[in-house]
Amino acid sequence: MRDFNLLRVRYRDDAPVISFEISDFNRVPSAQHIGLEIEAAIEDCGGEHLILDLQHAAWLSSAALNQLIRLRRRARESGVALVLAGVQHTVRQIFVITRLDRQFSIDETAVEAKLTQAEAI
Repeated sequence: MRDFNLLRVRYRDDAPVISFEISDFNRVPSAQHIGLEIEAAIEDCGGEHLILDLQHAAWLSSAALNQLIRLRRRARESGVALVLAGVQHTVRQIFVITRLDRQFSIDETAVEAKLTQAEAI
């Protein structure tokens, strides 16, 4: 996987786990840049899934939600399952209220996200 300026990439069981500065993701210009880097990671993934670590997100702005929706679509087009991991209760509630919980695979930890996705394939 290539080097990224705004993302941190680590691996769990061969699955890329991507984390980034959440405060930047909640601002429009930064969200767009982070989104572009995540999109590149999706293209580079070479696997069946990619995990976004949201454990430090206490809330998500509309800019962040828009990027997640766009990235989910891009991942599906590339045959990659986008899994959201480490989602806090307040952020999960945002997904429930907006009914995005029906669109995204959401798990509490990156390990659970990997196992859940492996079972779904």
